[in-house]
Amino acid sequence: MRAENAEGSEGRDGACGRRLYDVVHDVVAETAPYELPLLTGLRQYDQEEMGRRLVRRARRDDPLGFGMGEVVVLVSPVVWVVVQQVANRISEAAVTGAQKRGTALWHRLRRRPGSAPEQAELPEFSAEALREVWAGVLDKAKQAGMEEARAQQLADSVVGRLVRAGNGESEV
Repeated sequence: MRAENAEGSEGRDGACGRRLYDVVHDVVAETAPYELPLLTGLRQYDQEEMGRRLVRRARRDDPLGFGMGEVVVLVSPVVWVVVQQVANRISEAAVTGAQKRGTALWHRLRRRPGSAPEQAELPEFSAEALREVWAGVLDKAKQAGMEEARAQQLADSVVGRLVRAGNGESEV
């Protein structure tokens, strides 16, 4: 696992300069490009609704069977859920004082008005948080029916994308 620390590469307000949708899109484009139409269709929604719809679709369709021994596990919900959970924990831990005020601020940031729903920036992921993302993706992917080697490859891809985003790499 590559869990390098992205400290010192912080964007504005402690964010790593990438949004959850962007990270999920990049990982899906690399590991499961057949899911890109699903993500493109969700782009019209805000971050919360995208997450809800991905999780619902995964529960309904997961795993998809196409014949004897051939199962396709949706990558998008696995990546979305794990990265969002860890990002939320990082954001909540960063808030000192009243937890409710911090949570309300996080929700306001995610719901900025505009023609297209604005997405909140992801926080910076420490080495420990990257290890948590890696383990979470591995676990969720295996629970969804993905083979061990493919699940590890997916976890590596997610962490690699987060590290590159934290180092200020421009979008691919």
